[in-house]
Amino acid sequence: MTHLPANNLNIQENEPDSGKKHLGFTQNTESRLVSEGSALYDCREFICGWGAAFINISITFPINKIIFRQMLHGVGVGSAAGQLSSEGFHYLYRGILPPLCQKTLSLSIMFGVYEECRRPLENAGRSNKYVTCGSVLKLMNVGYKVRLHSHDVKYGTGSGQQSVTGTDVQEDVNSHWVIKGETGKHCVRGERVKCGDIIRLQHLATSKNLHSHLFSSPLSSNQEISAYGDDQGEGDTGDHWMVICDGDCWERDEGIMLKHVDTEVYLSATSRTYGRPINGQSEIVGINSPGANHVHWQAMEGLFIHPSDFNPKQQMHHEPHTEL
Repeated sequence: MTHLPANNLNIQENEPDSGKKHLGFTQNTESRLVSEGSALYDCREFICGWGAAFINISITFPINKIIFRQMLHGVGVGSAAGQLSSEGFHYLYRGILPPLCQKTLSLSIMFGVYEECRRPLENAGRSNKYVTCGSVLKLMNVGYKVRLHSHDVKYGTGSGQQSVTGTDVQEDVNSHWVIKGETGKHCVRGERVKCGDIIRLQHLATSKNLHSHLFSSPLSSNQEISAYGDDQGEGDTGDHWMVICDGDCWERDEGIMLKHVDTEVYLSATSRTYGRPINGQSEIVGINSPGANHVHWQAMEGLFIHPSDFNPKQQMHHEPHTEL
């Protein structure tokens, strides 16, 4: 295990990305009154289809009669329309009910088949948008464009635990983290992570969990962020982070904040970088204010598990690796 010397720090000031607009987070309280697939939704769709068919027939039916009158009597459009007009409105639309019913039924069947085919495809597409339990991912800091990183290097000050940094190297395998549920609670593989959920982030290469506690960080004297736990990935409540996002679930293309449950600080990056042996890597800290752009994180590269990737009947305790 390499130690990070306290007196070998190359402190450089980097400005966060000012071009990225600040991401605000407001809890979405809007509820949908009519959900897709419900009887009320289907009834509404049928009424709309019937209305469309009625308007269509109301326009095309008299036009067809004019065309038929032209062909039958060999007269022009004006004469045919005049004949129908003189015979009255009732005659013009006489016999409209059978074609109206026929077209309404046809449109209902057509749109019904379309809806049944569309919904599964749309739901599948929606499921790919979310971060889920068991997924392995990289997290990028929105402000500084560095990925959350760890390695077998201990802090030379503070807790002396495994250090956590930020790297601008996209391909580094030491930036992979596994989404797990909080200690003692089940997080079923493929289940969406909801806004407000408490999770753990386990470092894939070392099995340590993203952790914080009341130690000062080595460069900026904010709160230290470390990686902690045994070889099985078990630590303590200092590994718990609340997902703060806008909406119902954590979406892959949206920024989130991670709030440390025990100390109520927000996971953040700073403008300062380390010297050897982790030269150029950014300091990762916990800060009290959620207003800064560098407290926002976005899911980037990774392996994202979705409900279609597993059989729900196998989500039992006697099956290995079905719960994280």
